[in-house]
Order: sequence, then C-alpha cells, then structure tokens
Amino acid sequence: MDEILWGYTPDECEPYIKYMQREIIFRESVIGMRIALCGPTDEEKKEFERAHVKRTMTKAKKLKKRMERMKLGTGR
Repeated sequence: MDEILWGYTPDECEPYIKYMQREIIFRESVIGMRIALCGPTDEEKKEFERAHVKRTMTKAKKLKKRMERMKLGTGR
C-alpha cells in the first residue's frame, strides 16, 4: 500500500486514489464516532476554556488600544 507506483498513468492510478479516499473517510468516521460517544475529557474541556479566555482577552486588549487611539484622534 505504501509502495511508490512508478510507470503508471494518472488514469491507471485513479482506482487506487479512490480506494485511499474511502480508507481516509472510513478512518475519519471512526474517529468522529469515538469523539461523539466519548466526548471530550475534563482536561480537554479545561484546555478549550483556557484557550477561549486567552483569545477573548487578546481581542479585548486590541479593542481597548484601538479605542484609546480613536480618543486621541490618531486613527489606526
């Protein structure tokens, strides 16, 4: 499966490419079902919340700086 296909035309490779696409879709669906059934762990939830807070704080700081510049009339 991991061998390099030498001397084949794109048309001859098409069935293999379609097979690999189906293989990837199958693997993704298995991973998706695992996630749907198990859900995120407590640590994953905490990490998501930390990242969300960090993004929110970064945006708030940028907005605060922008508003300060607007008050000073410097524009951007």
